[in-house]
Amino acid sequence: MSQLLYVTADTISAKSGGGLVTKEESTALQSLGPCTVWGRDELQHISEKWKGWLREEEPWIWDDLAYGKLDELDSVPKLTHFYAGTWTKTIARLKSLGSKVVFTAAAHSISESLEEHLALDLPFNYPHLTDPELWAKYVGGYVAADVVVCPSSYSADVMSSYGCMNVYVIPHGVDMPERVYPMPKKFVVGYMGSYAADKGVRYLLEAWKRLNWKDAELVLAGRDSRTAWVTDGLIGRFGGGNIRLMGWVDNISDFYKEIQCYVQPASTEGFGCEVLEAMAAGRHVICSTGAGAADVVDAAWRFEAGDVDDLMEKLTLAREADFSRQVIHENHYITKNYTWDKIRELYCQLWRSLLK
Repeated sequence: MSQLLYVTADTISAKSGGGLVTKEESTALQSLGPCTVWGRDELQHISEKWKGWLREEEPWIWDDLAYGKLDELDSVPKLTHFYAGTWTKTIARLKSLGSKVVFTAAAHSISESLEEHLALDLPFNYPHLTDPELWAKYVGGYVAADVVVCPSSYSADVMSSYGCMNVYVIPHGVDMPERVYPMPKKFVVGYMGSYAADKGVRYLLEAWKRLNWKDAELVLAGRDSRTAWVTDGLIGRFGGGNIRLMGWVDNISDFYKEIQCYVQPASTEGFGCEVLEAMAAGRHVICSTGAGAADVVDAAWRFEAGDVDDLMEKLTLAREADFSRQVIHENHYITKNYTWDKIRELYCQLWRSLLK
């Protein structure tokens, strides 16, 4: 008989930020006792036609599916943990039945995201974030939760501004690499991840173009790094200089071993797992104040989100410094405090306190 329930619309264990975090969260919750886990695969119908409809109807359909699926449980869970999305109707039902509810929100600023979309002439097709009535429906589950878990102080501030009164910070974790590679001799700067409007890649490209270093290289990696949006929409408009597009990387060590310095340029972002990955790989990190992972980066190496001049200054300082041994040792040591086994235990401590 399950006493615990984990719910997410993400595909657990997928090769993505959400897939990784939901894997670790659900594993941690299962360590406390009998636990039912509902991910995307458990919530949706198997037919491709149904899957297409689900995508079109997000985010509300997931709440409807979970609400109906509660009837399959043989008892009311003592505690339910939700990851991202909106589950307002399901949470209201669980709360009325006496279940404790915890909700993970790697929140970013809606206003900042909207501003970045408009600056790039991109539509902001998220009516549940802009229409007051839909927004109230969307955020209701977060406000009703017993605890909202955020991975950073940045996200915690955002959720508090939305009316969440019980916000708790648990950072994301990192898997330590099997090997830490020596620094390359050439000054190579890297970015890996999403190229959405609010990820701030345009500011990294602008800084790189203005620096115009002939003997240095910027490497862009990730699933979308070779798409027309990146080559034409971003590099074509803002970029210049020596840039290499690496594409999807199966083994992240293949990316980090080629760079000296990693930049997380987000305008607004709940965390940014690549920051910890780069540090674990012994690389220097420059991080914007708009990325939640700035919490783990020395203040001297944070730059004001969207400030190209500030980023250029930090890149210049990084190039002039001799970081090789110092960075490999210090950053690798720091990230040992953020391994997933330690982060899972932080979740367990929170859940235990609610189950008393």
